[in-house]
Amino acid sequence: MLHERFRGHILNRSEITTLLPPLATTSDIVIDVGSGRGDFLFYLAEKYPQKTVYGIEIREKRFEKLARRLKQDGFENVGLILGDAFLSIPIVFEEGGVKEIYINFPDPWPKRRHARRRLITPAFVKVCGRVLKKGGRLSIATDLEWYAIHTKEV
Repeated sequence: MLHERFRGHILNRSEITTLLPPLATTSDIVIDVGSGRGDFLFYLAEKYPQKTVYGIEIREKRFEKLARRLKQDGFENVGLILGDAFLSIPIVFEEGGVKEIYINFPDPWPKRRHARRRLITPAFVKVCGRVLKKGGRLSIATDLEWYAIHTKEV
C-alpha cells in the first residue's frame, strides 16, 4: 500500500542509485531529511569528514540549489537525493546501515485536514527504525510545543 502522502512515480532502486554520486563507503552514514538551503547538511559534512552525509530534499528547486552549492564547496562526503524521504530511505539505504537521521523543523501542517501530509508519522518512524543501526539516532527538532508533543506520541 502506498503511503497517503505520496502522489507520483515511485523510483526503483536502480533508478534512484543512478542519481547518487559515487561516494567512499564509510561505516557511518548520516541523513539530513529536508536539507533546504543545506546549512545543516554542510555543517555535518565539515564537522564529520569521516562520515558520509546524505541530504534528502523533496523540492526540486531547493535540490538544484543544493547541487550547485555542493559542486561549489567540493565536499566529497556528501550525497544528495531528490525525493520523498518516506519512499527514498528504504530504497537507498540498507537495513541497519545508517548511524544518524536528522529532521530539523519539518513542516508541521497544523490544520487537522492537512495532518496526513505530516512527515512525522508512525509509518515514517518505522521506516527510520529499519535503516538505523543498533544504537542509532533519530533526531527531530521543532520550535512548536504542540508538534513536539505530537512527535513524542508517534
